[in-house]
Amino acid sequence: SIWQRVWTRPAQGIKRGERPPRDPRYTFRRAGLQFADPSVEKRFQERYLAQALPSIRAFLSGAAVLYGLFGILDAKVIPNAAHIAWFVRYAVVCPWLIGVVLLTWSPWFWRASQALLFSCVIVAGIGILVMTLMAHAPGNGLYYAGLILVVTYGGTLVGLRCLPVVMASTALVLLYQLVAIELN
Repeated sequence: SIWQRVWTRPAQGIKRGERPPRDPRYTFRRAGLQFADPSVEKRFQERYLAQALPSIRAFLSGAAVLYGLFGILDAKVIPNAAHIAWFVRYAVVCPWLIGVVLLTWSPWFWRASQALLFSCVIVAGIGILVMTLMAHAPGNGLYYAGLILVVTYGGTLVGLRCLPVVMASTALVLLYQLVAIELN
């Protein structure tokens, strides 16, 4: 059919079944998910960050607003720990996220972007864990959903690369297991 010919047609100048010639500069390391050539990797990271910066700012700002808005539920869901939850939300996590948004206009952000974005996921996730730890049942059993939002947001919307996302997600899930099973 015409669709098969269009979608399976090889690139121009390449015969069916052949692979295009590879440029050794663009060899990819699968373990670290980065280019083997440091100069290519550096150019990629600079271009990627330049393109992602507007969305990083928008999504981190949105994350701060959402994290803050969920504070409305704290008084109903975890009334015994609402004040602690509000402190975590409004004195720690939201200012941290907004601070990182403000740092995106700094030249320093270009050197430390992945560490700062990683810290946003970790700080927001640990904030959820602290709220879970301080709350009594049944409310404490509902805050895992916030952790899912934090991990999903960090892994998809804020421009964090694969390895830091995996590290943050794994750390937060393991810490949640500790909080939910052992400490709570």
